[in-house]
Amino acid sequence: MLKMDLQHCTVTIKQLSFLHEIHISKGEAVIRYVPTGDMVADILTKPLTHEKHWKFSKAMGLRLHSSGSDKTG
Repeated sequence: MLKMDLQHCTVTIKQLSFLHEIHISKGEAVIRYVPTGDMVADILTKPLTHEKHWKFSKAMGLRLHSSGSDKTG
């Protein structure tokens, strides 16, 4: 069984046809529409507003982690 945990995947028509034949028709994969403003992969490919940066970071399961080091003085 195909198991993928992809948030963003761009495919050509030829690839989509192959995916449908092999995986989608068997219920092993689902294609769903994601609005432009909700594309989590944007955090890896373009500059974002502060709000979108944290929204997408949270969506990917990332969290702020302190190194425990204070280098302010």
